[in-house]
Amino acid sequence: MQLIAVTNDQMSNEKLVDTLLKFEPFIDLVILREKSKTAIEVLDLIDQLTTLGFDCTKIIVHERADIASLTSVNKVQLPGHGLPLSSALHHFPSISFGKSIHSFDEAKEAYVNGAGWLLYGHLFQTASKIGLPHRGTEELFRITKSFPIPVYAIGGIHPQHLQLLHENGVAGVAIMSSIFGSDNVLESVKSYANMILLKNGGDLLKKTIDLNGNRYEMPSDTEDVQTLLSHLGLSERIVIVELNREILAKDLYDKPINDRDQIEIIHFVGGG
Repeated sequence: MQLIAVTNDQMSNEKLVDTLLKFEPFIDLVILREKSKTAIEVLDLIDQLTTLGFDCTKIIVHERADIASLTSVNKVQLPGHGLPLSSALHHFPSISFGKSIHSFDEAKEAYVNGAGWLLYGHLFQTASKIGLPHRGTEELFRITKSFPIPVYAIGGIHPQHLQLLHENGVAGVAIMSSIFGSDNVLESVKSYANMILLKNGGDLLKKTIDLNGNRYEMPSDTEDVQTLLSHLGLSERIVIVELNREILAKDLYDKPINDRDQIEIIHFVGGG
């Protein structure tokens, strides 16, 4: 099962590049759905990402095959109202195209016309589709059983939905609002990635923090400052703890630690 992030066209290129670089290790693909940006702005976005080391094989451009053809990107997501799939494949033979679909009949047509993958939605109620009825899973599961290409789902999907989708052959989930609308984008991505790792038989991701100036991988059973101190053998010592450069009161040691947090622990030793 794969995790696809879908950008929401609400960030500047600078902020979006920084955000995508932070969570790139935890996603399989990203759809750059920046519909309000000009072609030059999207080209600049892709150039910045690839220059800074983002894996270009993970990038899917929304709709704009012309932009993909000018870059190292070779995947395009066509919306339901976009270019005819057969024409797109004819004019851009080096590009793989996915098709957004909303019914079994649309899925059949896209498959016959050469779609490399299908994206079905919106599955559940979501803030980005207020007023539009969600489609549920029945038709989605019929599609996954009928066509031998990857079928992804989008729309109102939360980590607790992944078990059901995985069991019914869904190749992955595309997430927009729950990631880019989150106060902590990285933690949101990792909540999906962890669930997918479990479904794929892997191990949970571990949080990585900056501990006294050094990179430190948190033990899987360590979620807050108190358990971190216990793991370090400091729970019975007199210590001062700084969390993200602010001194943390002892009654707040049960505060959860997030990925990439900065923690300084000062403890006193005998001997002067």
